Amino acid sequence: MKIILVEDDQRFGKLIKDYLITESEKIDLVNTGINIRDKLDQGSYDILILDVMLPEKNGIDICRELRATNINLPILFITALNNQIDKIKAFESGADDYLIKPFDFQELLARIKALVRREKKIKSTTNLTWQNLVMILEEKQVKYGDNYLHLTPTEYKILEIFLTTPQKVFNTDNIIDQLWDIDTIPTNNTLRTHIKSLRKKLTDVGLDKDFIETLYGMGYRLKPLNNKSDKNIIKKSSSLINYFQNNQLTKNQSDINKQEKLQLLIEQMWLENQENVSQDCQKLLDYIHSKNNLKIDDAIRTVHNFVGFLGSIGYINASNISKKIEVLLKNNYPHVKDQKNIIKITNLIHELEKELFPEGRQNYDKKDQELFNQQKVEILVIDEDQKLANQLIMFIENPQVSLSFCHSILSAQNYLNEKTYDVVILETQWKNNSDRENSILNLLGEKKKETKIIIYSKDDSLENRLYCSKYPINAFLSKNNSLEILWENIKSALIQNHSNSIVNSLYNILIIDDDVRFTSILKQKLIINQLPLNINIISESETFLDEIKKIKPQLIILDLEMPKLNGLDICKIIKKDPLLQSIPVIFLTSNLASNIINQFLEAGADDFISKSKIDLELYPRILTHLQGYKL
Repeated sequence: MKIILVEDDQRFGKLIKDYLITESEKIDLVNTGINIRDKLDQGSYDILILDVMLPEKNGIDICRELRATNINLPILFITALNNQIDKIKAFESGADDYLIKPFDFQELLARIKALVRREKKIKSTTNLTWQNLVMILEEKQVKYGDNYLHLTPTEYKILEIFLTTPQKVFNTDNIIDQLWDIDTIPTNNTLRTHIKSLRKKLTDVGLDKDFIETLYGMGYRLKPLNNKSDKNIIKKSSSLINYFQNNQLTKNQSDINKQEKLQLLIEQMWLENQENVSQDCQKLLDYIHSKNNLKIDDAIRTVHNFVGFLGSIGYINASNISKKIEVLLKNNYPHVKDQKNIIKITNLIHELEKELFPEGRQNYDKKDQELFNQQKVEILVIDEDQKLANQLIMFIENPQVSLSFCHSILSAQNYLNEKTYDVVILETQWKNNSDRENSILNLLGEKKKETKIIIYSKDDSLENRLYCSKYPINAFLSKNNSLEILWENIKSALIQNHSNSIVNSLYNILIIDDDVRFTSILKQKLIINQLPLNINIISESETFLDEIKKIKPQLIILDLEMPKLNGLDICKIIKKDPLLQSIPVIFLTSNLASNIINQFLEAGADDFISKSKIDLELYPRILTHLQGYKL
């Protein structure tokens, strides 16, 4: 199935694409309908999903133009416009279906499949026949011999389902799933009534009363042309019942898996888009108070996109508030900035922000940026309380901090097995108490070198604190503590993490020594000991200043005696330069007489080691100085 989706709201479009991607061979997302005809010709798509409110040209006009140029692929409108006039316009323009935002994603998929299936049927055949019964698809007529049957749309569709695959047994769910283009979707009971009525009309024109057979425990099918096969059906009925029961269990499990996958997509989409949603809210506030040059159409489109996006990810109240703002913007133009309207719309935007961000927005302290300027920090939150995820996202606004969330112990185990996190925030009180928390803490204990553990729990009892103290946790906090206190503990853990572990990045060091054989051996020793170093060596001491500027080392190892320029002179030059003096300098020498040591100290050296003891002393000294330099 090849799908093209035209949606100007990139957040919502990406969510739809991510949900449908496993159900389709190809799905392309575009944010404008301009030149859509060329895209359709290039892609040979099975269905076009089209938003109504698009920039430059709306979906109704696009659909009308496509139909005028004989583009007959199915077109499904998705829109937050739900009044009768908009629906009529959509269908008059040539739409095949119309789905109102926010919608259920499983319903979207079912409608897409129904439209694609119907189109394939129309292309594949002109008439459907069974015995002497003929369905003339182009005329929407059914006749038996010379008699025409007068069927309701639902009866016609049910008969079409049977005639399309006459050998198949359909249960009620199978049939209902294919009735999406009927105005009123029947329930199981009403479906039986429709089938009973259809049977009567078939019998009235001379067909067998069991033309549509009931196979108890399985469903319905057309009566086989060869009655001898009935005995085989009866013999196999028991295994078939088991087959359909197992199939139903598989279907139910598949539905659960799809729902879980959708929930994960929604959670991830909200985490990724909270910041730009907040920015859009501010943009609307600035517009209504004349603080930006936003056009009315762009303001309406922004809040219109909120209606579909927020509603579809579960923020129904926020979606309804957005709809109210949209109506006010539309109905009061060009007087939208009258004082009365400014007050109404401003209050609604603040209500919307409160609904989306109940904890408000905490400005990130720029002083903390130094903690994160080297690399991205990965934090995992393991907690059933999904509100905590929203609160943390809004509180921690540092782009260098990546927050992940899981709301069950099982998913937490999967997360931790797949990836290493710098900090894990763990709740120890769960609705379904089990020994699974044990396994999480055991798993985290195995990762104590890479991962810091912070307990942030409702259970502040002495028993729980003693229980957690058996594991290598870094802090135990009650949820009575504010997010500010939690954040300070996260930063403390990160500082400890970075100061104790420098293996996450490679450090540039510069070795200056004229003895090429010795530096070659030293380099091999450093590599064998797996120190996290980029090792640079120069033997011409007079070039050291140019090399330092080029390499920007974080540590320098010097020999004392060298031709042209000795180590003491180099050290003095480095320590007198304000831009270089913080770089640690270690002397490696075979002469550690007391007068030489005094010269090292006077030159400003940070350390000195005998060449005979490098295997014992050099490696830990290097790590110690690098840690100090980084801090």
